[in-house]
Amino acid sequence: ENTVRLDPQAVVLPKPILTRFSPERAVRSQTLTLSGQHFSSVVAENQVLINGVAAQVTAATTTQLTVVVPPTAT
Repeated sequence: ENTVRLDPQAVVLPKPILTRFSPERAVRSQTLTLSGQHFSSVVAENQVLINGVAAQVTAATTTQLTVVVPPTAT
C-alpha cells in the first residue's frame, strides 16, 4: 500500500507571534495591520479577536494580517 497516514495530533505548528500593529489606536470598522510571525497565508485559517470579538481578516501572509475592527468591539 502506497498510503501515508499522518496522526493529526503529531503535527505541531509554531504559535503565532504578534510583534506590532498599526495604527496603535483604532476605531470600529477601521482596518488594522498586524505584523509578526507564524501567521497562515490562508485568510480563513487566521482568527483574530479584539476584546473577545472576532475581527474580519481581509488579507494574510505569514508575517502580516490585515483585519477590520468589529463594529461591536469595545
